[in-house]
Amino acid sequence: MKVEAKMEVEVTDKDIDDIVCAALEGGITYWADSAAVVGNYLGHYAHEQIARGGKLEIHVIETFDDDDTENYYLDKTSLLRGISMYLSNPERPYNITEVKKHGLMEKPELELDTCNVDGCVADMIVQYALFDEQIYG
Repeated sequence: MKVEAKMEVEVTDKDIDDIVCAALEGGITYWADSAAVVGNYLGHYAHEQIARGGKLEIHVIETFDDDDTENYYLDKTSLLRGISMYLSNPERPYNITEVKKHGLMEKPELELDTCNVDGCVADMIVQYALFDEQIYG
């Protein structure tokens, strides 16, 4: 017997930085050949842009839609949607959540464990964020 359950997971700015960094350093490089900061840098590195409210323009190597769209824009809202879609996928490769440290009488809460976010997971999250599905891979 199976039941469906909804979960809430705390996502920090550092978690977002870690996921975007894993994506840019290898996770998405087989289908995206560039990621450019839109506007001014809001952090020291490009992967710090999203958590601080900025955007990245992602250029795909091979287009897949009828309009031959080459550029997609990643922002915090879309990345959070991508994380949610990843966590909702029963066939996701890794569990990236853990129970947050809490006191004896407090309700346990979930948080992301980005130690389990490798290039494959970051790739899935970014594809969900940009395309609402996995297109590549």
